[in-house]
Amino acid sequence: MEVQKYIDRAYKNACEHGFHDEALSDEHMLMLIVCEIAEAVEADRNGKRVDAKYESELKPYPVMGFFYDNFIKGSVEEELADICIRLFDFAGEKGYKIERTDEGVTRNLLLGLFATTPFAENAFELCKHLTLAPVNPVTIQACILFVELWAKSLDIDLEWHIEQKMKYNESRPKMHGKKY
Repeated sequence: MEVQKYIDRAYKNACEHGFHDEALSDEHMLMLIVCEIAEAVEADRNGKRVDAKYESELKPYPVMGFFYDNFIKGSVEEELADICIRLFDFAGEKGYKIERTDEGVTRNLLLGLFATTPFAENAFELCKHLTLAPVNPVTIQACILFVELWAKSLDIDLEWHIEQKMKYNESRPKMHGKKY
């Protein structure tokens, strides 16, 4: 994954949609990431996954409007993408430069751990890392990698879902119709 490309794009879109019109504290921005993690847990609890058949049929096309709303919205896949997009935006707002996410990590070992750990426990582990570690480029890099590997353990094409959600977000109104 070209992380810096996504950081630049997510931050630019957030600025264009008014999310950085006022200065936000790190705690505020981190809480929004935690909210996305909680939404992923809710999607998992509700068994909301993108039907693999529809996903494979939709992959060659940009997925917008009706298809996005009916086949992807509110799914585990979308929520994991949202976590990454919030992490990218945070990195962009802080001016962090992150080119890679996998340096020095034994991917197969971590994938095995994700596969044997319940979804909610993986979510809690990500929350702990995000909120207890000093927040710096290394923390954000590790959290992005965490989500990448978590998605891979669930057989989710995270990068495709990030692309679809970013396109969707780019078409939304200011502040996506929300207060913050």
